[in-house]
Amino acid sequence: GKCLNECIPPPRRAVARARGEPEVTAVSGVGDDRRACIAACSWSHEVWLWPQHATQRDFRIQCSRILRGHTGDVLCSSFCSGVLATGGYDGDVILWNLEAGVARGRAERTSRRTRVQLG
Repeated sequence: GKCLNECIPPPRRAVARARGEPEVTAVSGVGDDRRACIAACSWSHEVWLWPQHATQRDFRIQCSRILRGHTGDVLCSSFCSGVLATGGYDGDVILWNLEAGVARGRAERTSRRTRVQLG
């Protein structure tokens, strides 16, 4: 295969709680009728988004948005029906509103029960 683009992580000062160099733990293609982007989860407790397009001259794509809300490492992500869901070491699953860049809903694990909040 051919490398089409290089996604540049956010500047180190923008990475909120990274311990050393943040490592990527999961990558998802995010796309619907309105947008297409690439989402990467990391040990920085964040989700990073890049637009999934670049001109031929722009091989390197800068991070366009940082989603914050997990209190632990973000370990997995999935995109379905216009919703990005991320799961973290903290036991929470967050459903993201990608337009606003905020949590749309959250399933929190407290002891042996799971509580779901939709915003």
